[in-house]
Amino acid sequence: MLPLNLLATVFTAGLAIAASIPPLPGVAEGRPTLDVPTLPEVQAMLARLQGPIISTIISRAALPAESLLYANGGKALTSFIHKTELIALTLNTYEFGSRYDYGSLEYPFTLPAVGPDITTPTNPFPPGRFHQDTFTPNADLLSFYVTTLVPLIEDANTAIAGPGGSSPFYHLKRPSSPVDVDAKYTLDDQLLALLSHWASIGKVVAEVKYRAHVAEFTPLIKSGNVNALRTLLTNTTQEKIVLESANSAAFALATAFEAAQNDPPAIAKAFVSRVQTAVARVYRELIDVTKEVEIQYLLQRFH
Repeated sequence: MLPLNLLATVFTAGLAIAASIPPLPGVAEGRPTLDVPTLPEVQAMLARLQGPIISTIISRAALPAESLLYANGGKALTSFIHKTELIALTLNTYEFGSRYDYGSLEYPFTLPAVGPDITTPTNPFPPGRFHQDTFTPNADLLSFYVTTLVPLIEDANTAIAGPGGSSPFYHLKRPSSPVDVDAKYTLDDQLLALLSHWASIGKVVAEVKYRAHVAEFTPLIKSGNVNALRTLLTNTTQEKIVLESANSAAFALATAFEAAQNDPPAIAKAFVSRVQTAVARVYRELIDVTKEVEIQYLLQRFH
């Protein structure tokens, strides 16, 4: 663990950096030219996130998810995330590069996001070139997390040891208030970051589809026809593949987790089933939120 004086220094530096960031500046010059990959390559990126997302859901379900910790729209969790994001910003101070840099497709929940690109005669952003917009999925994802996913996580946790749930952390004295709060919020923060990244890759998906069908997309973008854009972007066959793959992975990973825990078969079966329910709900939400990311990206494509 970092010494307290170093943590204080890092936190103070993060505050100074955050204070210096103007809200959503419009920037185009000086940024790298980022051409998007192919659709199969993008699908492979999303597939590689499946293991981290589902394993983090399982790890989080190993700890109780008391509703008290997520009261007031997740105010305490948001405060925790804010502190971690301030620390992340200090990486630029040490020349390592922040996770929130341009083109990273990672966007903070509590800090100003990267400013949008501006199309100019000298920088027209031809089809296939990434064009940063102002939309992030984070507000929707945080709301979903607090109102929908947390109860599902708590339900999976109670399957391990009945009412009240269980925790792998051992305490000689267990207070009446929630314990291991830092561990819970750390996993919440990690899981939300993964979900945000998955959904934000939708910006690249939108650019790939636009590049392949410029003539079809252009009039819909210019007229702001959201319903037609949604129809053109939707691929129900691919959605079904994603949902089935996530369900299979959830079963395999949760089963392996329970085998390591050496729980009785009935408890293991209940936990695995409830994890699958949570994962199915997460991926349905991800598909829907990602589609909104794609639509909002395209609506700003010519700005």
